[in-house]
Amino acid sequence: MLPAALRRPARVLRAVVADAWRDPAGRAGLRDAVRQAGWVLRGRRRLPAGLEAALVALSRADAAMPRSAGVPRPAGSAAA
Repeated sequence: MLPAALRRPARVLRAVVADAWRDPAGRAGLRDAVRQAGWVLRGRRRLPAGLEAALVALSRADAAMPRSAGVPRPAGSAAA
């Protein structure tokens, strides 16, 4: 999960971290990710532009979908 998240732009990664920080299990995961960050950052590669554009389009479509009260959105898919 960590290498995949780091392939996204910094603004997306910030949103994922902010969502995870709100949850105790998410904070534990972030602590684990920080411990492993060294080797992950050394091998970091950005996603190809076309794939990133497709992910942005999917995120926007997800954000535009109506949600029932009490149904959480997946991490990193906050409404724009």
